[in-house]
Amino acid sequence: MKLNKTIKKLVALGTGVTMLGATILGGMAADLADYPNQYIKDGLFDGLMVVGAAARTEDVLGVVDIATSLQYTSKIETVINTKTGSTSSSLSGDTVEISMGSDLLEINERIGNVRETLTSSDMIALQGGIIRTQSGSTQYNQYLRFNESTGYDGVIGSNGVVSGGYVTYGENNYDEVEDYLYFDDNEVAFEYELEFIEGAKSKIENSNGDEITTGSGQLVDLEDENINILGNTYSIVRADVTGTSLQLTFLGGNMVDTLKERETKTYTVNGTDYEVTVLIIADSDKTVKFSVNGEVTKELGDRGDTYTLNDGTVIGLRDVMANEGTEDNGSDLVDFYIGANKLILKDTDYTDNRFVSGVKINEDTIEDARVKIKGTLIGSDFTLNNIKYRLSVDAVKGSAYIKEGEGLRQYLDEPEGMIGVDWDITYEGLTDCDNSIIEIEPSGDESYELKFTNNEDIDFSVPFVDSSNDNGEGFKYGSEDDALFFIEAPSLTSMADYTIGQDDYFVVNKASSGEKAFTHVLRFNNIDDTNKIISFDDQGSGSKEVVYTGDPNIVGLAVGDLLIGGSTYKVYVGKIDASYRLAIDLNGDGLINGQKASVVIAGGGILDLGTQVPSPASSPVPAGGNIMTLTTLKKNMDENDADLNINWTITSTGNEVDLKVGNDDDLLAFENVQGSDKKSGMNRYGTYIEENDDNNDANSLYIEYPFVQRAPHVYVTSGAIERISSVTGAGTVTTTKPQRIDVGVSVLDSTVTSLTANNLIVVGGPCVNTVSATLMGNPINCAEGFEEGKAIVKLFENGNKVAMLVAGYSAADTRRAAQTVARYDKYNEDFKGDEIVITGTGLIVTDISSPKIIAPVVMPESELENNSEDNLSTE
Repeated sequence: MKLNKTIKKLVALGTGVTMLGATILGGMAADLADYPNQYIKDGLFDGLMVVGAAARTEDVLGVVDIATSLQYTSKIETVINTKTGSTSSSLSGDTVEISMGSDLLEINERIGNVRETLTSSDMIALQGGIIRTQSGSTQYNQYLRFNESTGYDGVIGSNGVVSGGYVTYGENNYDEVEDYLYFDDNEVAFEYELEFIEGAKSKIENSNGDEITTGSGQLVDLEDENINILGNTYSIVRADVTGTSLQLTFLGGNMVDTLKERETKTYTVNGTDYEVTVLIIADSDKTVKFSVNGEVTKELGDRGDTYTLNDGTVIGLRDVMANEGTEDNGSDLVDFYIGANKLILKDTDYTDNRFVSGVKINEDTIEDARVKIKGTLIGSDFTLNNIKYRLSVDAVKGSAYIKEGEGLRQYLDEPEGMIGVDWDITYEGLTDCDNSIIEIEPSGDESYELKFTNNEDIDFSVPFVDSSNDNGEGFKYGSEDDALFFIEAPSLTSMADYTIGQDDYFVVNKASSGEKAFTHVLRFNNIDDTNKIISFDDQGSGSKEVVYTGDPNIVGLAVGDLLIGGSTYKVYVGKIDASYRLAIDLNGDGLINGQKASVVIAGGGILDLGTQVPSPASSPVPAGGNIMTLTTLKKNMDENDADLNINWTITSTGNEVDLKVGNDDDLLAFENVQGSDKKSGMNRYGTYIEENDDNNDANSLYIEYPFVQRAPHVYVTSGAIERISSVTGAGTVTTTKPQRIDVGVSVLDSTVTSLTANNLIVVGGPCVNTVSATLMGNPINCAEGFEEGKAIVKLFENGNKVAMLVAGYSAADTRRAAQTVARYDKYNEDFKGDEIVITGTGLIVTDISSPKIIAPVVMPESELENNSEDNLSTE
């Protein structure tokens, strides 16, 4: 009650508006018009945010408001070189990506496997605070969890566990085949917790104001305490206890204000003006009726009562203060929210470990929500320990298939069940990176051509298989006239082991180099037997010559070295009936022993072309080896226990060839694309595969193989989020990334030992913040220079450092000033000079001006009583 007396005395004395006289720092040269540049260095916040140890929650929330704004301002730009056209997308605002550091969120990996818990170090919306009651004070923390093995009934692995959704590829419930963030129907999407570290303590009182130990009562000390819930400020307007049942009623909203009976004001909520008149306040039962744009509400009596207007906007009652005095200015007052959000959480037994149905939001029961409230009662002393909340997914069409650029909230049948009003879990697509393209294209319906790019960025296009049978060779690797070899002869013991004839193609690949090898495909052109020179055509980079020594008429004697792609391959020359044929060490191990040369494509994918039977008498034919495999090694993935394989088969029927992708478990899905003749799929590495069914020719195959593993971009966001997307061709893409304001920059005044060591943002007046008092010259009367309904923002400068003071007459005035700083760009015409005065009510700014110099009224220290709990007053 002392604070209310202090307010009355200050008002009676007519405190002046002079905002600051003497300062402890140097002369002023800093200008608010330069804000926030003074606090941003190399894209990062450079300074400390100081709040008083004795401050009210409004001061703490003021720091949160300013930090949120600075988070948006603190960002860096990165220029990325691109090989091909690309799309880039970025988010700015209070966001955190699920992938972190070296731990990628992989395709088909649960969110909770990467981010089990989010805290205030991750998001401003999860900032904690302090609750001070007559029974004690406690800090509180907020957590978002995506991995919790305990179910609704407190048993590990039972119904209601939390694991988070995952990004996958396949057909959604609109028959579209694409990548999306997926939450299964009835899956618990998240767990939210409010933790009261020392416990929020309160006495239990009955309706007569008597302390009780049993029966029905209210936790009176918790009422009117403000709490940040996921970025929104809520007030506990009721805390009802009946036996072991506890019901908490929270009220928050866009605007909170106090009006007198018959007073009228206009408020703007989400761009719409609302003229609010307090029609009547009944002293007898403390009920109130409002008129809002001519619409008369029902009687609102209980704290937390709400009324929904015809346009869906909610007006909520915070408190009625009936003035029974007879003085001229004695009027009844009402605290209320316009654009209100009402949250009721009820646990039927606060002593057990079970989650129960007991959630209402704006009078609607949230069927898919569960809550668990933990508390203890000793005598009449109640301690609230924590609140946990879980929401199961119930999308409009069952499961939630969240497309790129969208969030979970918009898919839910009860989106308000997300708790809070503006946070979300969003999907921003897969990592945008360069791809290596593999194509197997038909030539009519009798043959295929293979196209790929190797690790040297050299493109190859070679005949792959043919079934024309024009030369009686049947189904074979290569073209109609020439063969393609990728398997060596079993040995080099006879002339029959020289398999590669003139104009034939062959693959060389250093097997020991693994996924980093440089694959080449060459064609045996001719031999100059006079100079002993073999000529080759590299299908990607031009001609190549090899000098050999020895007699080609003797098996294994004529040999040369083929140097290509940084590796050496032995080339043996044999002469059979005046024709020259070759035996080549295709895998670079120095031997002819039947080994296979794979094709390593750009990015490290290893393509196994199947199995063939090499023979000099006939072209190499598939020996059940028309199954091809593209492998991604497990070591190239963030987390995987085995290699990933994609298989397809090329078959021959008569003279016609065809292709079919296998039903492989490593493909997440391989589905028909709606409205086309295509099937598409993707694996966990992000390799995209597409089979195109041409009714006239054989099926074709198209593969995009990423240079690095493609990771889904899943974010948790809060507040206003700006999404920036751009599409470019080859060249560069500039991305903008907001920088997190590090943990530790928000400090208590008691920890600040120097005013010149850091840039400072000081929130709260000298009555609650010792740094503020020092900046103001340690006035004897900490109220000096402040007036009800007004606040200041003032800069002090010393050398390269600057301090900004944000303070008001009351906690509400300080919060309004902090929001003005947070929205500095909105007030850019007035946000200038070294000092401004902000006038308003609640969070509404009515005027910003330069200070008027009026001699302050100095109040004797004895008159101040005890005002250390707030700047000067509390509601």
